[in-house]
Amino acid sequence: MRLGLTTFLALAALAAAPVAAAEDIRLSPGEAVTLRTVAGEPLAAAATERSRAEWGAHDLRSARELVDLNQNGGGIGTGDDSVALSGGDAPPIPAQTIRFKFFHIAGQHSLLVVDNGLDEALAYRARITVAGRTEPTDVCLVLPNRRGYEHWPYAIERISLSELRPLPWQEGDRVTCE
Repeated sequence: MRLGLTTFLALAALAAAPVAAAEDIRLSPGEAVTLRTVAGEPLAAAATERSRAEWGAHDLRSARELVDLNQNGGGIGTGDDSVALSGGDAPPIPAQTIRFKFFHIAGQHSLLVVDNGLDEALAYRARITVAGRTEPTDVCLVLPNRRGYEHWPYAIERISLSELRPLPWQEGDRVTCE
């Protein structure tokens, strides 16, 4: 099949376009995606930007805590686990912004950092690829205007995030992981 110049340029522009929030968000280690939402509009309408994932001081401290918990039998990683991490000095999360950052830790662990700048909780689904095999994995609800951390004690090649949805949240509600 031969493509005309106009068709080729249109296809090239589509390939370079940012990821739409309605599509799966795929990340490799070292990548980040930021969704900028508008209050009252669906997440599918969010403007989306890709960038390099940058470690913040709070992220590094949280990663160390998660690795230590896992290595010392802290009981995380069983699907319905949620742990509170120390450090109230985390930088603020911009309002109406959701950011996913995906990291390898020493090539032996993987960490997904989720910044939820919404006034509602954020639920989503995730599929991970390890050794060429892709399977669903459990992830936890991210509270309004908070950070969520998902840790795996092995290297993940890629993570695919889907079904992003805001959920009503009230203080005292249970954090669910599914």
